[in-house]
Amino acid sequence: MMSAFTGAVSRSLRRRAKAQLGLPSVNDAHVGAVTFIQRSNSALRLNVHAHSLFLDGVYVRARGGALAFQALGAPTFEEVEQVAQWTHARIERVLRAHGRTLDGVGDESAELTHDQPVSRSDAEIVFRGTLAYGSAVHGAPFAPHSARIAQRRSACSRRAARTRALASRAT
Repeated sequence: MMSAFTGAVSRSLRRRAKAQLGLPSVNDAHVGAVTFIQRSNSALRLNVHAHSLFLDGVYVRARGGALAFQALGAPTFEEVEQVAQWTHARIERVLRAHGRTLDGVGDESAELTHDQPVSRSDAEIVFRGTLAYGSAVHGAPFAPHSARIAQRRSACSRRAARTRALASRAT
């Protein structure tokens, strides 16, 4: 999943660099990023998630052969949406290649089964393309919807309880 997201952001940065800097090819733009996996939240509860930090520009080879950093403007809302769509599509392709689908993700009536004990609300956040791309997008602050987040956490707790119950019945 991480390569789907980092690949989509890199693709967006390269396309924007080609358009804004007049590069002959997207391959002339070199992206810089670091991603790490965090395994817990601040209360040390299991909460596996990733943090990614991308440069706000690209490196382009200058005439002398040295790389020079070229800053890019903030992404537009549409560009952020495009990254979410690319990420979603890539994750769907990977899941389908492994015999899985996103069918029923986010459907509150869908029940978890023993062979699929994954928390749907955690996956739902990624699969629906919820992205935090810096502190502002196109001049407007990116404010999380706390009611939705609380609702998802509550749903996650209910699903975790059902998963534990299914697991205990199986043993």
